[in-house]
Amino acid sequence: MSVEYVVTVTPAVARPCFIRMEGFQTEEEILCTARENGNKLVLDFKSYADGSVKNIHGVSVYAVGAPLLTLEWLENKSGRTLRTTWQNLGALDGKPKQPGVYFRQDRPQGR
Repeated sequence: MSVEYVVTVTPAVARPCFIRMEGFQTEEEILCTARENGNKLVLDFKSYADGSVKNIHGVSVYAVGAPLLTLEWLENKSGRTLRTTWQNLGALDGKPKQPGVYFRQDRPQGR
C-alpha cells in the first residue's frame, strides 16, 4: 500500500496550501492554510477541494483549523533537509508516522 502526497504552498500573504493524496484506495485533495511558527510551517485543515469539511463518504475526519502536518528546514553537514512532523494527517493503517524526511522541495518553473 502506498500513497503519494503532493504539498503545494503558495507565497501569498494568507498562504493557502493544498495537499493532494493519490494511491491505494485514496484520491483526495485538501485545502489548507499555512502559518509560520518560528522556523516551522504548520499546515492546518480548511476543507476538501469541493469546499466541504466532510470527505466523499460524508465523514468529518479533520476539524477546521486542525494541524495536519508541520514542515521544518533543518541544517546539517550535507545541506538543508525538510523534516515533516505528521499530526492529524496520518497513514492509511491509522498508525502515526514518525517525524522524518518525506518531501523534497520543487520550485515552480520561472523562479
